[in-house]
Amino acid sequence: DLITVPDVTGDAQATGESTLLGAGLGLGPTVETFSDLIAEGQILAQDPAAGSLVPPGQPVALTVSLGIEPVVVPNLVNQLQSGAVSLLEGAGLVLGDVSSAPSNAFQTDRIFEQEPVAGTQVPPGMPVAVTLSSGRDDEPPVVEITRPGPRITTSWLTDIAGTVSDADLDFWQLDYARVDQVELSDVAGFDDDWKSISVGFSEVSDAYVGTF
Repeated sequence: DLITVPDVTGDAQATGESTLLGAGLGLGPTVETFSDLIAEGQILAQDPAAGSLVPPGQPVALTVSLGIEPVVVPNLVNQLQSGAVSLLEGAGLVLGDVSSAPSNAFQTDRIFEQEPVAGTQVPPGMPVAVTLSSGRDDEPPVVEITRPGPRITTSWLTDIAGTVSDADLDFWQLDYARVDQVELSDVAGFDDDWKSISVGFSEVSDAYVGTF
């Protein structure tokens, strides 16, 4: 006797496969494709079609949705805001939050950070946040060793606490040297008599920065 192929379109893949097997049919190849209308993991097409009369064990091929096809976030770095809007619209995305911060590397009003970053795959219509340069950072950084205090003598390992703050911080480095071997005005990174204790890449406030 022939079997009527059940309609499994719109079902979750596992549910549809179970229905087909329960009807005495087999499973054919499964193809995955993007769809703007059918949710990811649901069956959007089948072959033979629902209602077809087929022999028992007839394999039914399924097409399963991958959901909405993602788009790639364009590179907005060094763009003006107007240029970024055009690039985003062309990619099917929208401009999200816009903030500003000092930057020594980018001219005023140029984008120097974005989130998500360029190359990320995201759903269409997703907002992309950007940070515009407000110009050079002319404020000196705040750098201070807060513990132990000055002229403290210790004969065992001591935790060091400090504060490092700067609007355009790339990294900080804690070094030490014997006072009789270096000029204190020398830049530590260019004198072999200075030895590194630790390096950080974010601001700290009266927090642990290393052990000496």
